[in-house]
Amino acid sequence: MFVSIILFILVISTISYTPQSTPFITRRRTFQITSLSIISTLLPPSAPALADSTYPTSSLLQVKRACTALRSDSPSTQSSVDYNSLRSTLRSPPFDTLRKTMKTMSSSNQTLPYDDFIKSLEAYDGALGKMVKGGGYEKDEIKVVTTHSEVLKACENFYEKATGGGDTN
Repeated sequence: MFVSIILFILVISTISYTPQSTPFITRRRTFQITSLSIISTLLPPSAPALADSTYPTSSLLQVKRACTALRSDSPSTQSSVDYNSLRSTLRSPPFDTLRKTMKTMSSSNQTLPYDDFIKSLEAYDGALGKMVKGGGYEKDEIKVVTTHSEVLKACENFYEKATGGGDTN
């Protein structure tokens, strides 16, 4: 009903009235208005878009991108590791707002392992910071690799639980 009223107003407002040439309502205009009104009342009302009941798709995509970025920037697969670039990766997308996104997601679902991810992420960042500052001992390099694998595992675990046990690839 509301749609037909809007269409009727639109049709009437588009009619240009010039008193010298033609009358305001002609047979053609009457037919247009009537047919638009009938068609608009026969059409089903537009249903609102249904939102994702769990999490917004963008939040899940951001977590998935973070897992992918962690997987591709693994220090164990690189022969010469640039710890500065690894550390700067944690401050660029998708990691720059990942903490806030995950906190929002975990506030609606308490079973998501947000704390485990944050602890492992901070340990990884601390190990990278130590390597950047010049603490390049072999045990610190091993700590970077192990904390990286913990962060990756925690990120994939978070994503899997957020999607309900879906695929992490």
